[in-house]
Amino acid sequence: MIITAAESRLVLGLASSITDADRGLIELLLPQVNAAIRKIIHYDPEYKQHVEFYPQNEGQLRDVSGQWDSNGTVAYFQRNDHASLLQLAHLPVRSIEQLKADYNGGFGQKADTFGDDTVLAAGTDYWMDQLQAGMNMTGHVFSNTAWPVEPGTVKVTYYAGYTQLELAGRSEQDETDPETEADGTGFDAGGIKAAALKTMVHAFKHFKVMASGMNVNGTISGVLTGEHMGDYSYTKDLGLLKHGLDVAVPPSAVEDLEPFIHYGVMLL
Repeated sequence: MIITAAESRLVLGLASSITDADRGLIELLLPQVNAAIRKIIHYDPEYKQHVEFYPQNEGQLRDVSGQWDSNGTVAYFQRNDHASLLQLAHLPVRSIEQLKADYNGGFGQKADTFGDDTVLAAGTDYWMDQLQAGMNMTGHVFSNTAWPVEPGTVKVTYYAGYTQLELAGRSEQDETDPETEADGTGFDAGGIKAAALKTMVHAFKHFKVMASGMNVNGTISGVLTGEHMGDYSYTKDLGLLKHGLDVAVPPSAVEDLEPFIHYGVMLL
């Protein structure tokens, strides 16, 4: 996760003493907070391996020009515009472990596809943007010829995301990062963790108020379940889950996330 329960307790001032109810609320909110951050930046920012197939959908095939060709067994369409650019879904791309292109790929579900003879060679068949070694911030991978246009015909195994040291803003270039087992990048992705912690504080306070049944203006919160018009009275259901757990990212946290937003998702 981008943030942990221990980090959440610390920023909430509950590191030394915490009730079971508050501990439970933090555990309940953690996956929602992390999901809210991923939704804003459009990818999972944690360092991990991904195995994905491209192109991902038919929408990428509209309004393109090109020509039909054949590899001797399968006919395929080579498009002219943007044919050399492949956009990966997660950022930053740290390394491509393997890249295969099979014009009969079918997202790996067809028999005898993506065999050893479909492996492409880095530098010879493709290359990628790199801000520095091991840091492709755009997710762009370029073909020396053209990528297949049929969905599910390119299989990419790659590592992407920020390590825990980078998320903590503590990645030093003169020390080994335990996740990558390489020298640190010196890259500070602390804005992502800061945004997640701000979102946790905002959500925790919000749902604490809702769970208590009292709004900030002193009125009773909850779902109206009944009214009596004589001597007017009403009843409300104060159950926390009745309100849902939609976690809102506060404006200051959104600002922290702006440098990390994946605008290339429109190319997927």
